[in-house]
Amino acid sequence: MILHYLQGCFGYRKDNQAIARYFHQKQVRCSIGYYKVSNYWIRYLETGDHTKPLVIFVHGAPGSSNAFLHFMCDEELLGKAHMISVDRPGYGYSGFGNTVVSLEQQAAMLRPLLHKTQAGRLPILAGHSYGGTIVARMAMDYPAEVGALVMAAPAADPRLEKIFGISYPADWFLLKKLVPTCLRVTNEEKLGHVAQLNRMLPLWKNIRAPATVIHGKKDKIAPVGNADFIQKQISNAPVEMIIAPELGHLLPWRSPGLIKEAIKKYLD
Repeated sequence: MILHYLQGCFGYRKDNQAIARYFHQKQVRCSIGYYKVSNYWIRYLETGDHTKPLVIFVHGAPGSSNAFLHFMCDEELLGKAHMISVDRPGYGYSGFGNTVVSLEQQAAMLRPLLHKTQAGRLPILAGHSYGGTIVARMAMDYPAEVGALVMAAPAADPRLEKIFGISYPADWFLLKKLVPTCLRVTNEEKLGHVAQLNRMLPLWKNIRAPATVIHGKKDKIAPVGNADFIQKQISNAPVEMIIAPELGHLLPWRSPGLIKEAIKKYLD
């Protein structure tokens, strides 16, 4: 679990030059965009055909838009979709280090991306871990603007939310300065997550978009019970469950095919 957080912190924050080099090597055209909201500049990456249905990828904690680079270069998806991967507030190059604990506020800050579709169809939102919770919140708050959800290893059930022992001392004023920035942001989000999930409890009924939940039975960060919770909570839209017995939490890297196939179902 510690390796997961360190990997997310140090392996997935690329500047614009590194992004350009990556896509040049893949021979894929990528544009880098920004918009300003709530005094934040939000950075996002775009690939694919802008006339095709829009897929928006939302990363977990820690992480950045780079978590989905391999999806953004996928030849099959490039032919079917317009894809956006965004740096969530506080991560990557979207106000790095400035934590936004409120899921409602994060959803509002990502809302402008929903309006970038040019295909005459509502966007598909794909989120991993904490990002899965945020795409659910977007579908709750803006049900008329979301077409489908793909949630991979989402952390949604407040009863199952784990607070690690190191989280509390890492939040002490003096120790905060010793914690890497992205881990501090992750910890601040983590400490507020149960309260945020509880505030979402009466809102699950607002979701009108069909959803696919993908979860690994060996997930030790967001237990598989989160998938059952979501299936019970979403009462006004169809929910498909994909439970992988041998997989853990790192689904976008360990089993990207499951996520890709779920997205394709909503593209076809």
